[in-house]
Amino acid sequence: MKFTNQQTFFDYIKTLKLLAAKDLGQNFLINDNLAKTIVDKLDVKSDEKVLEIGAGFGSLSYFLVAQESEVVLLDVDPKTIMFLNEQFGQQKHVNIVQESILKHDLSSYHKIIGNLPYYITNDSIEYCLLNAKKCRRMIFMIQKEVFPRLNAKPSQEDFGPLSLLISYLGNVRRIFNVGRSNFVPAPRIDSIVVEIEMNSENDYEMAEKLMKTTKKLFHHRRKTIRNNLRLFLNDVSLADHALADLGVDASKRPEQLDLPFYLALIKQLKF
Repeated sequence: MKFTNQQTFFDYIKTLKLLAAKDLGQNFLINDNLAKTIVDKLDVKSDEKVLEIGAGFGSLSYFLVAQESEVVLLDVDPKTIMFLNEQFGQQKHVNIVQESILKHDLSSYHKIIGNLPYYITNDSIEYCLLNAKKCRRMIFMIQKEVFPRLNAKPSQEDFGPLSLLISYLGNVRRIFNVGRSNFVPAPRIDSIVVEIEMNSENDYEMAEKLMKTTKKLFHHRRKTIRNNLRLFLNDVSLADHALADLGVDASKRPEQLDLPFYLALIKQLKF
């Protein structure tokens, strides 16, 4: 069944509570005005290629495919892929792909949008940041409790590899909160829409090194940077000399040190 207008389309989505797959973290957005507002924030231009992650039953897709740009709708669920093909598959500028975001080639996209499942939120954002090298803006709807991991600053509890990566490659900001009543089934907590604006020029080789290094150094968050670096390098002398050369207090913990330190450390160790 193909729906021919906005009201009938979203009225149908409201009936789909029992079709949501818990193992895929599915919660379908039922507020059409909110869906349009989120898509508008992406500010799509006609010559851009756009990816939607986790398209589901098309709440965002409905407004995204109305743009003139090339659009790829991505999902892993066969039943939603079938529905998306039925609704939008005849449009020449729309491509519908059944694949995990963590396996998808992101090299050609200029904009990315998605309502991200909680269980792969961090991995999805990290993958997009490191692999969508043409992308200039990402709009994600995530569970509210995830946001501090994205914009945390040094010495804050949630400061870590992902917030460091974002601060190196771009900037993140909260756009607005989204109450759980806007979804079926209603999630356990509220959501938040965030925008990641990418820098015009980025060193993605350094970004990869930054992510790999900080993941190792934050693995034991309560240990000092000295102890973590010793474990990472498996070389006590090299670790101590590197910190001394950088003039860093070796008793500090990883979350107490900022982005310039980690970039300087990578250059110091010639990774």
